[in-house]
Amino acid sequence: MNVNDDGPGTAPATRPVYLGAGNTAYMTLDQVVHEQAHQWYANAVIPAADEDSCLSECLATYATWLWNEAKDGTDLDTRYRQQVQQHKNDTTWWHSLYQPGKPPGISICTKCPLALHALRHQIGDTAFHRTIKEFSENKRGTYATWTDFESFAEKTSGQNLTVFFKAWFHNDTIPANEYLWPE
Repeated sequence: MNVNDDGPGTAPATRPVYLGAGNTAYMTLDQVVHEQAHQWYANAVIPAADEDSCLSECLATYATWLWNEAKDGTDLDTRYRQQVQQHKNDTTWWHSLYQPGKPPGISICTKCPLALHALRHQIGDTAFHRTIKEFSENKRGTYATWTDFESFAEKTSGQNLTVFFKAWFHNDTIPANEYLWPE
């Protein structure tokens, strides 16, 4: 592999590779956290198809939010509210994160941390952290689908999340207020 400084990192199956190691525009702590998170989601748990890439990208992207919260005390609720307000009227921003037969594209990294933060509020911290930890443990070394994750989150939380997941992951519109602001 040609390692250079003109792009971000990547997480092939064995270990992260930081292509942008010499470029401060790409080599940030968030990039390291993101690529390390791929070791649990995308490498340990392999998306069954391109359409399931939210298993890797959504969870790796939200991992940077969790890192910022744990290490820097970042108020994720404030970050969430600011980003929702920033994009509330931009209909092109609220793209689907999961559509059978269609990969979500690179823009998946913009909406997915909001969707997972909303899921965290929907099911509560304990169930959320248990879900992301146990899903990777239970699916380690296997191919998984995004719908496997949805089913696991329902089982772990004891909630029917069908409409929540439809609003955030399956639709191309801003979620209804009850799912946009779950408390």
